Amino acid sequence: MYLFLFTLFFGSMYVYFSYISYRNPEGFVVNYNGNDDMVYDDFYTFLLDELFFDKEYYENFCKVILENIGNVYNKHLSIGIKHGGHINEMLRKNMDSITISKSEAITLFCKYNYPSHSFKYEKDYDSDSYIFDENIFTAVSLIDNEVYCKNNIYGLFYNISKWIAHKGYLYIDVYDTVNRLKDGIQTTNSDNFVEKTYRYNNKIVTIDSERFFLDENIKKENTKRKQTRREFIFHSLDKLEHVAKECGFIKVHHLRHSTEKYSGRGILVLQKQ
Repeated sequence: MYLFLFTLFFGSMYVYFSYISYRNPEGFVVNYNGNDDMVYDDFYTFLLDELFFDKEYYENFCKVILENIGNVYNKHLSIGIKHGGHINEMLRKNMDSITISKSEAITLFCKYNYPSHSFKYEKDYDSDSYIFDENIFTAVSLIDNEVYCKNNIYGLFYNISKWIAHKGYLYIDVYDTVNRLKDGIQTTNSDNFVEKTYRYNNKIVTIDSERFFLDENIKKENTKRKQTRREFIFHSLDKLEHVAKECGFIKVHHLRHSTEKYSGRGILVLQKQ
């Protein structure tokens, strides 16, 4: 059954991209304009999951979340998912999860993967606190480097403080240094089909000591190169803890990974007071 579904999915994607290539023989070209949906179009979103989703890392992340669940009511908000909605499925047996993203393409891809889960396109989640009612989530996670994307970090933490219940937990995917962040976002999965099928490369373009772009190029034979540019802003752990404290959170743990693969990466665990 799983083999059939796998074959059906990739067969459908092959037909889809063949059709797109037929309609547009020049290939895919995306220029950066600060709009997430210009970066995360259907084509790139499909490849993103294969390039960067690290199942082992997110299984460990979910184990940390599940350490603090209650016996009766558990409602989880995941912010900024970019890898196909898998974390919702990993937590399915223990928590009701909702995911929000600033990219409509990513939201649709997650819905395609897991139709029974809740994924919402919310482009103003760092400025609009009325997206959700107050005190409805027992846990919130900021994953996939979302805390370092081009967001209003103060507005984001303030809104989370409104949505999360008293004594609820906030889990943030963090890096110790800006160089560790750069290494992390450039690292692709080994043996992925994208780099077998396309010519793919990425590079860091530094703006200043905290801000930088990740430039990516994807090219298949006889097509134009697809170019994407994503901006990141590094926040030190001290800054994140300071902003969180101003919004009513206290630090519970900073969990560092013990394996070299995830050196310099960890999970900042905060609790709403």
